[in-house]
Amino acid sequence: MKFARKLTTTATPDLIPMIDVVFQLVVFFLMSSTFVVSPGIALQLPGSSTTEPVVTDSISLYLYEDGRLFLGETEITLTQLPQILLDSGVPTTAPISLLAEGNAPYQRIIDILDSLRSQGFLQVALRAEVRD
Repeated sequence: MKFARKLTTTATPDLIPMIDVVFQLVVFFLMSSTFVVSPGIALQLPGSSTTEPVVTDSISLYLYEDGRLFLGETEITLTQLPQILLDSGVPTTAPISLLAEGNAPYQRIIDILDSLRSQGFLQVALRAEVRD
């Protein structure tokens, strides 16, 4: 003989705690993704009042006013630059940022851009500090 159950179980999850957890995760990722860590090379970048702040994951080249060129934290020569990028597997479509000090020789900047473009690296950006 079967007895009919009078109590039915209805399992409904409470969504409020789940929404709270998701909101905290979103806030955490927003806060942690806005901090960009740059390498420990100090440059005096030229300022510009029309500079647009852009956050990219690009390869950084640093040019000092005395002509020294750094890829990350490694000093390289202009002739080594394209070969190092190609040997390390950097695609030619990768964005590259050139950070040059304000008094860096203009011809040296042009030589770097020319060297990169001759090897197919076309996405090169010059970076500057935002001036108020």
